[in-house]
Amino acid sequence: MRPPVNMSLYVTSVCNLACSECIMQHAMRAAPRYQMQLTELNHLLASSEAAGYRFNFVLTGGEPLIWTHLLAGLASLRGSEVTNSIVMFTNGMFPDRLTPAVVNMLDAIRISHYFYNTEHMELLKQRYPDKVQIVE
Repeated sequence: MRPPVNMSLYVTSVCNLACSECIMQHAMRAAPRYQMQLTELNHLLASSEAAGYRFNFVLTGGEPLIWTHLLAGLASLRGSEVTNSIVMFTNGMFPDRLTPAVVNMLDAIRISHYFYNTEHMELLKQRYPDKVQIVE
């Protein structure tokens, strides 16, 4: 196996916000209803395994917590030999979707801090202090 490299997985273009500073705006506008399918993900994992790759995966979007296949996709990633780590970038506005089943498959949760998500961010920091990282 090769040493792990970082790979961003754009799992959905759907987002509950429209932040002017979002660096993914162009991708979200290009395919506004995109949801990565499990067949796409599993094909990537099988091809990567055959090639001997390992990845530090970063789930991005849109908002990854809106990804239709969040739990199944995380299970596929976590069960794959190519996965070294999984980090999710989120706006943290759906704290109830960060269930123990989801969080246990993540190595870290990076929450972008906005003035309107402080309450959710604080709740998640209290709930999962070892996993939540705040991005200012």
